[in-house]
Amino acid sequence: MTLPCNPYPIPKMKLPVLPIWLTVHREIKYKGPIRAVYDFLAKEVPIELL
Repeated sequence: MTLPCNPYPIPKMKLPVLPIWLTVHREIKYKGPIRAVYDFLAKEVPIELL
């Protein structure tokens, strides 16, 4: 099945830069695996995206 071409393409426009928020429910914030993922993301996400 082929999808039809979009007859109304999205115009090229500059998108605003928005900050990224890392959030988690307080009951699971300190669970080992979840904390490890959040620590990794906080360390590895470029500062330009925050």
